Amino acid sequence: MSLDVKRLWSDWECLFSQNSHKFQSVNVACSGGLDSIVLLHLLWSFSNEKKIFSLGVIHVNFGLRGKESLEDQKFVEQLSRFYGLLCKVKEISKEERLEIRGESVQEWARRIRYQLFDRISNNKNIVALAHHSDDLAENVILRMSRGSSPGILPGMSVLSGFYWRPLLCFSKKDILNYAKEHKLKYREDSSNEKLDYSRNRVRTLVLPELEKLYRGASKRIIQCALETQDVMSFIEQSVGPEFETALSNDGILLKQFKKIPDGVVLTLLFYLFKKMKEPLYQESSRGHPLKPQVSKDFMLQLLQKIREKTGESENPARGTSEKVTKWEREIPSGGLVTIDQERLWIAEDRHPQKKLRSDQHDRTLCRHEYNLTLEDCRGTWWSSLGRVGRSG
Repeated sequence: MSLDVKRLWSDWECLFSQNSHKFQSVNVACSGGLDSIVLLHLLWSFSNEKKIFSLGVIHVNFGLRGKESLEDQKFVEQLSRFYGLLCKVKEISKEERLEIRGESVQEWARRIRYQLFDRISNNKNIVALAHHSDDLAENVILRMSRGSSPGILPGMSVLSGFYWRPLLCFSKKDILNYAKEHKLKYREDSSNEKLDYSRNRVRTLVLPELEKLYRGASKRIIQCALETQDVMSFIEQSVGPEFETALSNDGILLKQFKKIPDGVVLTLLFYLFKKMKEPLYQESSRGHPLKPQVSKDFMLQLLQKIREKTGESENPARGTSEKVTKWEREIPSGGLVTIDQERLWIAEDRHPQKKLRSDQHDRTLCRHEYNLTLEDCRGTWWSSLGRVGRSG
């Protein structure tokens, strides 16, 4: 898909009309690199003509590349002055850089960035990020490799919370062509060439090889992930609330899971964790993804225990003839998951049988037959990469 400016602006106007309260002010996260410089130029041009929102710039100087980082900052500040825009700069001190503990440099930098964005954004002020479709394909491959839930493989959407990704439907090639056409200058980040980081390895080694094998592989990877996300969303919306109600009363009867495919059960478990008062499994906050506190491996272990209790396990644990009356596992956040002979509880305060919502009354869950296909999910739940304003 080429970067058709007229069509893009038309899509943006449609998006603004549907979410006008969010677009009183737009702050562009600008590193000085190709992607963010193109985004800034597009939004500056659009804002000057349409006068829909006020525009600003945010830049974070991590100081990780010494003089190069300082030159990036100066470049963004000078460009902001040229455009007549206010530029907010956050310079990370040496002391702050020493706080990197138990996470990669990339994870640390990302956390710091979003902490700043969270302080700036609110219901009337959003942050525009320059992610594109190549980033989305990388996300899918990395998340599949790490064992993420099928429903969250993309990890990014055009508009989610207080975050807007206007270029998510376009490729790196589209963005580069736009920069050449408009003779835009931008900074090159030398760290993007290093293969020390997993994302750089996927970008440099994995995706190019897949494209050689199957032309258009990146787009198909994204589309497959989005279709899967839609199916998972349909399942969550259709039956998730009933399971949530049961959980908050007397726990979920394990027989409710009988004959439901493993993939659907896992989707429902992820849904239940996300709906807790303080989510034990949390993939997004204010629109950007966070590291989950409950791993996919834990979910698979929980699924295995449910199957053992319902007599559906293909690999029953040794000694199951000696019936274990209760299985409990603590969760890093302090919660507790409990399975007895009949029910499942997920508690935040380590009191598994305590009702989480005293104002809700008991309900009898109806049995559902699950035979979902993509055709069943078309219409309301069907999305494509090009849809503007796709919810996260």
